[in-house]
Amino acid sequence: MSTSTSTVLTPEIDQKLSPLARAIRANAFFSGISALVFLLGARPIASWIGLGEPALLTAVGVLLLLYAPVLLWISNRRPIPRWMAWVVIDLDILWVIGSAILVFTDWVPLTVAGKWTVVVLADIVAGFALIQYIGLRAEARAKD
Repeated sequence: MSTSTSTVLTPEIDQKLSPLARAIRANAFFSGISALVFLLGARPIASWIGLGEPALLTAVGVLLLLYAPVLLWISNRRPIPRWMAWVVIDLDILWVIGSAILVFTDWVPLTVAGKWTVVVLADIVAGFALIQYIGLRAEARAKD
């Protein structure tokens, strides 16, 4: 009788990534996916959320497309410099503040669907800011 062993192939997960690095990496992937959605669907999304022209979405998409690899690069630093983590957190907070301005003013005439879309995206970005902050605090405590 022969014995066979089964090997389950699972993706390699870098167990050495800190919670901060994982949060920033997740932010990078979300930013990259958002960039592609904004760039590839700029015209229909702009129409759906109440923008006349897709230029604003295209610009945001380009910025996010440039930002995502920077976040990925930061997440690969060992250790992540505190000031870099704070810049990422602060930029997320600025995104949330900008989103609130868009929703609560008529600076950009958004549809109801547009306002809800902005709110949902702002909530996701606020979540990234929070988990990045928690990761940063955990690293600070680990050093003490």
